[in-house]
Amino acid sequence: MLENFLSLGSGIVISKAVAFIGTAYLARRLGVYGFGIIGLATAVCGYFAIALRAGFGPVGAREVARHPGQIAPLSAGVMVLRLALGCGALLLTFLGTLLLDKPEVVKWVVVLTALTYISLSLDTSWVYKGLAKNRRVGISLIMGQAIYVTALLLLVRGPEDILWVPLCLVFGELVAAVYLAVPLFRDSSWAPDLPKAWSIFRASVPLVIGHLLRALINVFDVVLLALLLGEVAVGLYTAAYRICFLVILIGHSLQIAYLPALSRAAHRSSARASQLVGRALEFSAALAVPMTTGGILLAGPLLIHLFGPEYGQGTDAFRLLLVSVAFIFLNGVFSQTLLAHDRIRILMWIQALGAALNVVLNLILIPSHGIVGAAVATVAAEGLILTLDYFACRRLGLDLSFGFLIKPIVASAVMVGLLLWLGPESNWLLRLVAGIVTYSVTLTLIGGIPEDARPSRVEAAGSPPADL
Repeated sequence: MLENFLSLGSGIVISKAVAFIGTAYLARRLGVYGFGIIGLATAVCGYFAIALRAGFGPVGAREVARHPGQIAPLSAGVMVLRLALGCGALLLTFLGTLLLDKPEVVKWVVVLTALTYISLSLDTSWVYKGLAKNRRVGISLIMGQAIYVTALLLLVRGPEDILWVPLCLVFGELVAAVYLAVPLFRDSSWAPDLPKAWSIFRASVPLVIGHLLRALINVFDVVLLALLLGEVAVGLYTAAYRICFLVILIGHSLQIAYLPALSRAAHRSSARASQLVGRALEFSAALAVPMTTGGILLAGPLLIHLFGPEYGQGTDAFRLLLVSVAFIFLNGVFSQTLLAHDRIRILMWIQALGAALNVVLNLILIPSHGIVGAAVATVAAEGLILTLDYFACRRLGLDLSFGFLIKPIVASAVMVGLLLWLGPESNWLLRLVAGIVTYSVTLTLIGGIPEDARPSRVEAAGSPPADL
């Protein structure tokens, strides 16, 4: 389990660290207004991309984990179907920009960003995740982001070069998709299994709807900020959320690493499933608690030193968003558990309730409280989803408790004490390193290192085929 997580997780962390260099570069080169345009385009196009990612990814990975044969025909079939959906989404995005009451440069950035639908359609990382073969996925993520950032550094010098940003992103993603696809089809038939691909899509429809509803939590606030307060507010909010998104991806990679084992355990016994969910929660909490508490203390310096002095205005919103990150970290385990138990419709309704609360709160809070109001709405929605997913898992007969939080909280308290003793006037990088070291040492001393984070831990659930 640790190797599976590290293979994917390290790829995600390194690739997003590389991408973060590009993000910080763009924030300074484009300014808050230009960075807000990129944030708006990413939010809008990311929302349409959910139909291509949310359904085929998890459900496809689950099917590969259960039936690892006939990978090439299945992959080809999914590619064909996703390309058809991607072209349709691209057309809808273009027509939507015609109705957008924004400057032409905003519309062009949105349309060019929508080209990522094509590169996403060719992505086969879900196959490797289903086989628990995540090393190549990690390499592809690093490769794609490295190409993207290198192109940014060469082509983007100021706000006048903003149209190069989405084109650089698409190029990097296409190269990464080709790298993943080659081993799957090198010695196999390209004949697509369209019936099987269509069955995966049909099975994932409730999951797609649920993700579309849930994504409103991350998209509606950005769009409403753009409409009511303009691109500058979006730039401030996007900068804060980019850091949170990097942390969220670490949690996502951890949860994906557990999905094959959860899928197998779901068909064995509730005792086995409960044990596995408990281990996943223990691992998630050990990462989420210190990143949230430490991040809240260092929020201002992080924004200012990473993006520039003008982004310090987003500190309060950033602190609130970090609370939602902790909720997302823990909830990811519950949502993957429900997915493994084929409770996709329950996930859909829970996400719908969270999205509804988010929309209502955004409409109430953004006009009067701006980006802080948007962050409060996000925290409330994620808290509701976490609570409902927890009780849904309890209804599966799983034995769940919150004891996994005790040791991370104790170690984080020691870390916070040290950071407060050092004081805000000390160097922020020194405080960051000191906090990480203090938390790690304290957690080790109190015996809080998660079971699956120990190198000696061997997952006995079986290994996937070794032909990839």
